[in-house]
Amino acid sequence: MAAGVLAGSTLFMGFTPAQAVSTGVAVEGSVLKIAASPGKNNNITVAPYVKGGKAYYRVTDTGDSVVAGNQCVRLSTTTIRCAAAGVSSVRVDTGGGNDRVNLTSVTKSSRVDTGTGNDVVYGGTARDIVYGQSGNDYLFGQAGNDYLFGGSGNDYVSGGSGIDFMRGQDGDDRLYGSAGDDTLYGDAGNDKLYGQAGDDTLRGQDGDDTLYGSTEDDTLYGDAGNDKLYGEKGNDKHYGGTGNDYLDGVDGVAFNDYLNGEQGVDKCQADGGDTVLNCESVRRMKAL
Repeated sequence: MAAGVLAGSTLFMGFTPAQAVSTGVAVEGSVLKIAASPGKNNNITVAPYVKGGKAYYRVTDTGDSVVAGNQCVRLSTTTIRCAAAGVSSVRVDTGGGNDRVNLTSVTKSSRVDTGTGNDVVYGGTARDIVYGQSGNDYLFGQAGNDYLFGGSGNDYVSGGSGIDFMRGQDGDDRLYGSAGDDTLYGDAGNDKLYGQAGDDTLRGQDGDDTLYGSTEDDTLYGDAGNDKLYGEKGNDKHYGGTGNDYLDGVDGVAFNDYLNGEQGVDKCQADGGDTVLNCESVRRMKAL
């Protein structure tokens, strides 16, 4: 009888209730699905490998016992081997608990839902979609064009290489664009956003946020709250939004940056020749 995973659930068809409380692994259609039982501190690793000329995935969970479903074989209490032929994506649902997920060597797209708890997730080399949900999470997209959502809690989110989209959501979050032209949203809370390499777009949104551009051409929006915007090097655009903001366009180059304090009582610091609008206090630095 074919066994599969219900999407978004930890229940596997064809398994007994006792088996359903373990981490289940099965191939359903073109998706390799891993579903952990809630309340366990799972430590899940997915890794492709070749044996005897055939491609497989090795799935381990050192935080719980594992149960094999369709196209998978249980090798030990913590390890399962699944056929890789026809698999185009990986789906992991960890349930509640303080979980770790490592997809570093996975070359297919993936989705990870961590549930409640303080979780750590490493994406693979293709597009990853990661939902941290509640808890203080560490999310690493790594290679690929990733979508990372911190959820509630004070989260650390890093896009890695690729063109990434990140949202801190609730809590005081730290977001790092890394390489690529990234988009970062702090959302609620007092967040810190770092564009790093690439032409990035940073939006603080609610809260008193601090935004840092990079050496490239970045666009920074403070939005609501009393924010601090540092374009750093490159031809940057700064928009304070509502609140009493501080905008810093100083990079030693004249005529290259745009600073607009917008609403509130704002302070701006810029090189000579930079465009400065709606700033109640302006300090001009001499460009090198």
